[in-house]
Amino acid sequence: MTETRISGGTIAAICLIAGFTVTMAPLLVFFIKKFRKQEGESYQNHRFEYGMGIALASIALAATYIGVSVGMIPWQARFHHWTKVQGTVTNVSSRFLADGKATTQNFVVTINGKPYRIDDTRGALLKPGDQVALWCKPVYQFTGTSGEACNWISSSAEPTN
Repeated sequence: MTETRISGGTIAAICLIAGFTVTMAPLLVFFIKKFRKQEGESYQNHRFEYGMGIALASIALAATYIGVSVGMIPWQARFHHWTKVQGTVTNVSSRFLADGKATTQNFVVTINGKPYRIDDTRGALLKPGDQVALWCKPVYQFTGTSGEACNWISSSAEPTN
């Protein structure tokens, strides 16, 4: 059984709010500071400043959308949301990966015939036949096959207090 934890719509809403905030905050500050009209003064004297404010806001908005677009690579939605995976463990193995001058240990469990990487030491407690629940999302690999990286939820192998 799977269920979505964070949807693409949530990510899109966060991006839109960030873009709106990044665009509007400088505009508001710019207009409040620059365009406090003095008594008897005409707005015609401030055409250049108005144009600059709009240009700065447009540049900020474009930079935000370009940054979000680059940050969302790959552009497939499945790489940007977590899915709940639960089932019976059929195989458990451990991998040591180089991480600069250190190593990181990851546990690979097979659930329903599919391998999942667990980035949690509680993966060492798992044995074939245990029930486990994980939050997983695909990890993009440019030249290889993308795999699933998971965060721990619960397991029947965990000791109870």
